[in-house]
Amino acid sequence: MTSLNSDAMTNTNSYTALVVGATGAVGSRVVAQLLASARCKRVIALTRRELDVPALRATFKADALAKQSDTTFDTLAAEKLNVRVVDFEALAGNTANNDNASNTNNNTTVGPADAVFCCLGTTRADAGSAAAFRHIDHDYAVASAISAKAANPNTYFGLLTSAGADKNSWFLYLKTKGETEEACRNLAFSRFTIFRPGFLQRGNSARPIERVSALFLSTFFHFLYFEKMSGGKVNAQHFPETTPTPLEEIPKIVAGLHATFATNKTRDLAWRRHQLRQLYNFLNDQHDLISEALYKDLNKDPGTVLHDIMIVSSEAAHFLEYLDEYARPIHAKKTLMTLFDKNRILLDPLGVVCIIGTWNYPIQLLLGPLACAIAAGNCALLKPSEVATHTEALLLEWVPRIFDKDAIRIVSGSIPQATAILAQKFDHIFYTGNESVGKVILAAAAKHLTPVTLELGGKCPVYVDNHITNIDNVATRIVFGKLANTGQTCIAPDYILVHEKIAAKLVPALKKALMKLYTDNPRAVAHYGRIINKNHTERLVNVLQRQLALKHSRVVAGGEFDVNERYIAPLIVADVKRDDPLMEAEIFGPLLGIVEVSSVDDAIAIINSKSHPLMLYIHSDNAKIVQKVIGATRSGSVSVNDYFVNMALSDLPFGGVGASGMGAYHGRAGFL
Repeated sequence: MTSLNSDAMTNTNSYTALVVGATGAVGSRVVAQLLASARCKRVIALTRRELDVPALRATFKADALAKQSDTTFDTLAAEKLNVRVVDFEALAGNTANNDNASNTNNNTTVGPADAVFCCLGTTRADAGSAAAFRHIDHDYAVASAISAKAANPNTYFGLLTSAGADKNSWFLYLKTKGETEEACRNLAFSRFTIFRPGFLQRGNSARPIERVSALFLSTFFHFLYFEKMSGGKVNAQHFPETTPTPLEEIPKIVAGLHATFATNKTRDLAWRRHQLRQLYNFLNDQHDLISEALYKDLNKDPGTVLHDIMIVSSEAAHFLEYLDEYARPIHAKKTLMTLFDKNRILLDPLGVVCIIGTWNYPIQLLLGPLACAIAAGNCALLKPSEVATHTEALLLEWVPRIFDKDAIRIVSGSIPQATAILAQKFDHIFYTGNESVGKVILAAAAKHLTPVTLELGGKCPVYVDNHITNIDNVATRIVFGKLANTGQTCIAPDYILVHEKIAAKLVPALKKALMKLYTDNPRAVAHYGRIINKNHTERLVNVLQRQLALKHSRVVAGGEFDVNERYIAPLIVADVKRDDPLMEAEIFGPLLGIVEVSSVDDAIAIINSKSHPLMLYIHSDNAKIVQKVIGATRSGSVSVNDYFVNMALSDLPFGGVGASGMGAYHGRAGFL
């Protein structure tokens, strides 16, 4: 494995981290996590005031993930922690020499660092407001000064701000600084990672900043820097061919799980925490192996591997942090008639949960639901997709090694094994896949009156309104969302409905964005994946050829393919009609059609003429248009001017409606 900063590091499995603002609520959690991380060899903490060591020690001991460490805080702090008191305002204004700042360790230097985390914002303000701009101005200046001193092109740089400034506010702010639009996009959407703790706020919590910890910590420290470190390189790991589970064993396995649940061992919160920690540690410790399996199955680069891993890691961390809260009985409100009664809702585990995964995100869509089942105190039977053969082999080896063998079992095989599984009685069935198989599972569950959660996808539309100020940004986000995992994502944009007044600008912008992200030769780009197998490649080629055979089809980009290599170049087709091949079934690949509409009502009519999608994407700077589309359509989720954010937040339930699925999970919604 190559290091994140090869010039500054000699141990390729460790890194140096710089934390700016280490005394705040988030900064102290960041430092605690870094101290507990075996891969972090050094933590440089820049603070406004002397570090409150007792408070940091308490944070370390209380942290749901850091407290797993067998090493004491004092030992780790003595070995790894270097503290420097800095005047941030002077630093931002370049009026003070940072080397002259007071320092608890005179040998400490500001940089270079392999990962820099600026935990600056602690004041909330409305996005785009003057107050938000003032906070951004300060955070931006400090972050830029730190970047100049401590970072290099290989350094991962994350900026956490709670100033109420979303990405669009950052874009507008950077324009006021005289930056070009290209520089604004690079700074606002790639160089700085902007997370607002308010996004993770539940209800009217007075301290929303606490809600960011699980997602921020579990994601950033173990995966985002790894994306830079791994460089997409794959080792020569051998994944053996799997042997299907004998059909006669399946009823015995299910009976054993029911027997285990009857012992009540899975109800114990300590048992649940241990299993969740095992899951979290597996994802952290074996990410090289997981990355390799995903590469061999889908040619996934490290960035796409993040999509598969970090959501599960965040989910496990979220449950570790809030398990007590979620498992606590919910007291019913008293009325005049129940004034002296004690009425409570007891969150009882369901029992034995069957989880059937799919091949496009074979880690996330199997182990994510498992985290929910474990947290709620259930036993689980796992059935990974046999299509993603290398990942299936990895899971068959590791699931028995990391989990309680009596409570969590895994079965391998294809249709015969799936059929035998569905013949058994479960207390809940969780399935991710397509609509046709979803109907089979629903019919099988009905025989036992078993409740189900079905995540089924569908044709997810994108409406691009004519009220858009930055069409290049819209195009970049569409291309990113569509081609993540080569379009093999259940919430990937399936087709574009663009207002005719802006279509002439969107089409060239899409081509420009495609060139920027994947060059004119996507085949040679390391982060462009492949279709899962030859059968799916042939299915997509059939749709492609039927569409291009129509004279009105205008190819914007792409059209090349190689079935044997499972390669299809990103295809963008303009002037698509409403009943064309690209508008028939869910694409689930790198093919994108553009349909012009005359009005927002025209777009709504097309959306409503099809089955309810899992996701609806809207691009508009007009709030009334956005609300009109949301109010006149139905979908599992809606994303405005962005992609995939909902998948990263445990506080947001994820699920479909109608043909795109039923039920939801993530966070409390997945507490089965």
